[in-house]
This record gives sequence, structure tokens and C-alpha cells, in this order.
Amino acid sequence: MSRTIRCGTIWTTVGLVMTMTNMAALASVASASPSADHVGAVTRTASKHAPAGLESGDDHYCDGCTPPLVYSGGPVMDTSGPAGLTITPIYWAPDDATPFPDGYQDIINGYLADVAAASGATDNVYSINTEYYETVDGADKHISYAISAGEPVIDTQPFPADGCAPDSGFTSCITDDQLRKELTAIAGKLGLTTDISNFYPVFLPPGVETADNDGSNSASSFCGYHNAYGEGANMIVYGNEPYEEEGCDGGQAPNGDLAADGAVGTLSHEINEALTDPTDAAAWVDSTGHEIGDICANDYGTALGSTDESNPESTQYNQVINGGFYYTQTEFSNAAFAAFGIGNGCVQSSQATTTQETNDATAVASVFTFAFPNALEADGSTTSEISTSVSDADQNVIAGDTVNFSVYAVESNGQCGTLSAELATTGADGYATVTYTASTDDIICAVVATDA
Repeated sequence: MSRTIRCGTIWTTVGLVMTMTNMAALASVASASPSADHVGAVTRTASKHAPAGLESGDDHYCDGCTPPLVYSGGPVMDTSGPAGLTITPIYWAPDDATPFPDGYQDIINGYLADVAAASGATDNVYSINTEYYETVDGADKHISYAISAGEPVIDTQPFPADGCAPDSGFTSCITDDQLRKELTAIAGKLGLTTDISNFYPVFLPPGVETADNDGSNSASSFCGYHNAYGEGANMIVYGNEPYEEEGCDGGQAPNGDLAADGAVGTLSHEINEALTDPTDAAAWVDSTGHEIGDICANDYGTALGSTDESNPESTQYNQVINGGFYYTQTEFSNAAFAAFGIGNGCVQSSQATTTQETNDATAVASVFTFAFPNALEADGSTTSEISTSVSDADQNVIAGDTVNFSVYAVESNGQCGTLSAELATTGADGYATVTYTASTDDIICAVVATDA
């Protein structure tokens, strides 16, 4: 089982300042009431799913990841039938819940339709899965890029009232056990096929928090995950996709909706991981249990263009699938890793596994963000300077690079403050800077800087 960590990366904490690997960096800011005495004295871990320190010695990969992927003997998803893998989105949205924003479901449904229509193509991330397989009776049975889009399901059943306690800013909290129970009920009611050739991502509307069985939650720890339960014809492979306003995207909205485009990114991560390892570290994982998407979390490769000439910095796309434009992370290829070595295993398509991508732009190798000061009075006016430095592999600063900024609550006990801007460009010194203004709540918030 794998989770898409918030922003798709792994982060660690040192005091109140957090740093991220790959192409994103994060700082935390604590706002404390004037009477509080703990300002600057609290340490928080943003992700309970963060693995141990970097073992490969290459910051291109997630902390603790140890490529290549190794086959563990278990099943991959079955793509051998006429429909291949069928992906059926389920939108659990009771009548009394906050509705999905206009267009949100259309973008997700359109993405799945495009992925299905492009089956067999070699120019998107789904083609990478074809190098992986399961062994049955001594023969290797490879994954096919054969995907069908199932008819979307709208589930209006009420949310259970006895789930986890929602954090501030959320109206409901759904546990993983409750999600499974609802999936089983819907599958039985609608006669949905439940086997290893079907994947059911469940999307939840705004205001709904989810909690995994280990106590982690979507408010501060993950953007989504995939899992499976049952056996044989009763197996349900599913994804958890809570609504995330920000913090779970690559800073790009090629379809004009950052939350929906971010949801597509999380969905891509989970589908590819489910394809290659549906039953939790039983098929293709590295030696530390990380899956095809984990190794390349928050690595997006080279952008192909943007969908809005008037706003090119935040509408980039790196995948053209059946004519649709999307911005999703790369996936790990054992073939590319073997051919080109450490740092070159994360690619955008199977085409790139035999030909190294070239890019005239300066390659970003380091992104670091810090907040000064990192503890503020909760007075609604005190400010902190959020600075992100960007440099290349030789530690030379990169000027003129666009950085996207967003903020979310690490401890959801109130509302975060505000940022002076969502975009900033690095100057001659390699720094992009925005200002964070404290809220009036005693809270720890994360400011995420994403370099596309």
C-alpha cells in the first residue's frame, strides 16, 4: 500500500523548519497566541509515512528509496481481458455535503477517458508499466497498457457519523474501514465487478477528511493512497482521493482548476502503483518497500508547454494523452535506470527508457525553502519572509525561475494565514520570496514552494 504524500514528496523536520527532497521545498510557520509560551519550541513531523533518511545518495529519488524495483512474486493487476484494467471513479457525495466545484468531476472523468482512449500508446506514463510483470507457472505475464474507463458512480449515501473526529476546517472524517464498508455496499448494490482487473478510486467532496488505519490523515499527512481487500472474485482494489484545495499538486493547472489538476496527479500516481503492486509490497517495490510512483514522487520531468499563453507559469503540462493536457509526476523505469544510471530512472514514457531526454533549460537540482521568523504572534498582522533558493547540480543559483507557493495546516486547529503571492520568480541571487501574514489562530502551517 502506498500513499501520495502531501505535495507528492517526503519531508522531514528540524525544529520548526521543514525541508523537502526533489523539486519542492517546505517551511513551517507557527502562529501562537500572545499568552502562549511555546513559540518556536515545537517539532512536528508533516508526514507519518515518511521513510528513513536517503540511502541511495541521490537526491533525485525520495528519502529512503533504493531503486531499482524488484519483483516480490505477487500479482500485478490483470490487464489481459478484453477491457484490460477498468477504472471506475466513485464520487461519494451525500446530498447534505458540500458539492464538488463545477467542472471538478468533468476534468477527472475526461482524464480517465483520455487514458483509456490512448491505450497502447508509448508516449505517456502508463506505457512504462509494460516492462513489469508477474510470474505464473514459470512464465512472465507482462502488464499491458490496456485501460477502460468505467461509468462514473455517484454515491449519495450519508457519511457515517461515528468515524474519526474531523480536524478544524472539516465537517466529516471517514476512516479507511468505513470507506471499505461503503465500497462493498456500492459494489453489491450496483453489481460492480470486484476482481484484480478493476480499480475503484473514491473521490470525496470538500470538507471531508480521511484517516488511514495507522492514524495518519489527509489533513496533514497524505494526498491519497491505494489499497486492496478481499480475495479472488471478491477482491476490491481501490484508491482514496480526498478533495485537496492545495498542497497536493505540482503548482500547475493546465485545465484551469488547481484542485482538479492536483487530483489527476494523485490519481495517476495511485493507478500506476496499483497496476504494478495492487496488494501491498507483494509485486514490484524497491528493497525498502517503495513503489513505482514513490521513487519519482514530485519529479515531473520536462514541461512540454502551457495551455494559457497569458499565464504560462502556472498552466504547464508534461503529458499529452489523447489530445488532453495534464501535469503528472514521472514514474520509475527499471529499463531507463539500467541504461542511464542513477538519477535517470524517472521518465515520462516508455519512449524515454531507450532515449535520454534532452532539455535546453537549466536543470534544477536543489530547492530549499525557509521561513524567517518561523514563529509568529497570532495577531493577524505579524509577517514572516518565505524564501526559496533554486540552484543547479553545481550549486550555481538559477535566476528567472518561477516558483509556486501554497499553504496548508500541519495541525488543523484553526485557519492558516495568507501569502502575499502564489507565484514568485527567482532573482539574480537565486531566491524567490513571498510574505506570510499570521492568522489569529494558534496553529502550525506549512508553506510549500514548488518548482515546476
